[in-house]
Amino acid sequence: MWNQNGSVIPFYIEVQDSEQWALEFIDVYYRTFMSQYLSFKTRTILDFENRPWNFLRLLEMAKELNDKNALKDINYFQDYLEKEQIGQAINWAFSAPGVFAGKENVFFLIMIDEIQYMTEYVFHDKDCKASARRLPGAYHGQKRKSRYKAH
Repeated sequence: MWNQNGSVIPFYIEVQDSEQWALEFIDVYYRTFMSQYLSFKTRTILDFENRPWNFLRLLEMAKELNDKNALKDINYFQDYLEKEQIGQAINWAFSAPGVFAGKENVFFLIMIDEIQYMTEYVFHDKDCKASARRLPGAYHGQKRKSRYKAH
C-alpha cells in the first residue's frame, strides 16, 4: 500500500508486552503515526522495524514539506507531553489520523497489532499500578467523527 502512493496511507503500530506509562505509550504511538505519515508524503523509507523518528526529525520533515498542519499538530502534542497532560495527549494522538484524513483528503488504514496489550501493559501512572484497561475504548467514536478506517 505504501508503494502504491495512493490516497490510503498505512499506519501500523505494535503494542509492546511490557509495562509502560500511558504517556510514554502515547508518545511512541503519535511519533509512529507522524513518522509513517511524513514518510509516506516524502517517500522516505523508515529505519528498520519502522522505528519512529524523534521530534526533531519530525519537525525537519514537516518543514521540508512546508506542512503547516503537521508542524502545528506536532507542537501542540509536544506541549501536552511536556505538561504530562495524559488525557489530552491520548485524545490528540488517537484523533490525529482522522484530523489529517480530513485536512489532506486521504484515508488511513490503521493496524494495531496486539491491541489487547493496551489493557494489560499500559498504565495511567508512572509507577505502573493503575491499569489503563479502557484505553482501547478511546477509539470508540473516532471513525464517526472522521474519515479514517480503524481495523
